Amino acid sequence: MDITRTSLASGITRTRDIPVTQEQLERWQQGGLIQDVMPELSVEDREFIQSGMTLAEWEQIGLEDDLDDPMRIVELGDWHMQDDGRTETRVNVGQDGDGYHYAVETSLLGGSSETGWSSETFVTPEDARNAGYYVMMEHNIEQQREWERGHEEGLGL
Repeated sequence: MDITRTSLASGITRTRDIPVTQEQLERWQQGGLIQDVMPELSVEDREFIQSGMTLAEWEQIGLEDDLDDPMRIVELGDWHMQDDGRTETRVNVGQDGDGYHYAVETSLLGGSSETGWSSETFVTPEDARNAGYYVMMEHNIEQQREWERGHEEGLGL
C-alpha cells in the first residue's frame, strides 16, 4: 500500500510502498502499538509510518553538540504505551566516537515526539539500552506519582 507522510524533521513529503493493510493502519491509529499491529514491518517502515522520517533523518537528529562527531543510530527500540493511553516511550541506542549512548523518546500518539541523547557513555549497546530502560521506567513512575498527587489534591485529600 502506498503510504504518504511528511517528515517531522525535514518537512519533506514522501510516498513509500509498504506491505501494510488498511485494517492494520486503523488498528494503529486507534491506539495499538505499531510493533504489535505490524510486526512484519522493518523498523524503517514503522518509523516512516509514524513520523515520515527516514533513518538518515533520524541519524541527523541524533547529532551531538560536536558536529564533527555525529551520533549513529544503532537501534530504534519498540514503543511502549503509557498508562495515560496517549503517549508512548521507547529507548534508542546510538554510537559516537566515545561509545554508546541511549535516548528515551516520548511521543504523543500520531503526533510529535521528543528525544535527547544521554551524555553518559557505555562500552556496549546492551549497557546503554539497559540504562535507558532504567531511566524510562523511573520517569514513568514519577509521572504516575505526579498524576496521583494531582488527583488527590483535586479530591481534597
